[in-house]
Amino acid sequence: MPRPGAPTQFRRQFPPTRWACEFNAALTMPFFRWLVGPSKVVEVEVGGLRQRSEVHIEKCRYLESSGCVGMCVNMCKVPTQDFFTNEFGLPLTMNPSSMSTSSAPACPKLQ
Repeated sequence: MPRPGAPTQFRRQFPPTRWACEFNAALTMPFFRWLVGPSKVVEVEVGGLRQRSEVHIEKCRYLESSGCVGMCVNMCKVPTQDFFTNEFGLPLTMNPSSMSTSSAPACPKLQ
């Protein structure tokens, strides 16, 4: 059963489509810079099609300040993926790189 509030409205306005993934990637850069640092949208292949839905975070502030991949995975990656996928209905995969403190959230293949 859907929960009332923002997630329900978000699901209506942004069903899991190519456009929604690209739009959310574009919004991530200006609205999450304060939390994760500078980022850029890059083109990726999803289901055989090219789309600009991957956000490459150049140097994640959260990972850099915690200095701990476990904190990154358990306090950021897993909860964020769960929230977007299960609450908003927009599949999200985050791939943090412990070597470069960068991360690449991406929309997976959408059916």
